[in-house]
Amino acid sequence: MTPTNILSKTKTSRTTKTKLKKGKEEEVSATKKPIAKKKRIKKSRYHTGIYNSPKCKKPISYRSGWEKTVCEHLDADSNVKEYFYEDLIIAYKSRITQIKLKKYIIDFFVVYNNGTKKIIEVKADNKVNHPITLKKTAAARDWCSKNGVIYEIWTSIQIQQILKEQKQKLAMLSPK
Repeated sequence: MTPTNILSKTKTSRTTKTKLKKGKEEEVSATKKPIAKKKRIKKSRYHTGIYNSPKCKKPISYRSGWEKTVCEHLDADSNVKEYFYEDLIIAYKSRITQIKLKKYIIDFFVVYNNGTKKIIEVKADNKVNHPITLKKTAAARDWCSKNGVIYEIWTSIQIQQILKEQKQKLAMLSPK
């Protein structure tokens, strides 16, 4: 009778080496599943949401607090008849040799009671002189001159002024 090998009948667990951060290795059992990392919810520094305006025909999915501030300002302005959010698209070329046109989606197209029309682009101060922004601005100014529309870029200066006016109105309305 030959002796039986005890080790051959037992189940062995395989171990594999996995690399961790900074080049360290760790032995992980092949029978056990590695612990899954929790997914982090990416927080945006921008304030996003949906704004329902009585002067805009569809709900506005704003992508910054500044855009929401502009919506509130336009709604409060009695001279504004109606406005449109991201409804107007202007084609432009980012390079002279480029064949395919790019799309510039305008933030706000505003129609006033007196018939005046205005395009308002909301931009951070550090993005105003960016090369792509300058090309979009040139295309928009060209389109506006052909169509009798005013073009404006609103930066932190205009937004801060609007916020200041809103605070003053709230202060006058609130009882002391």
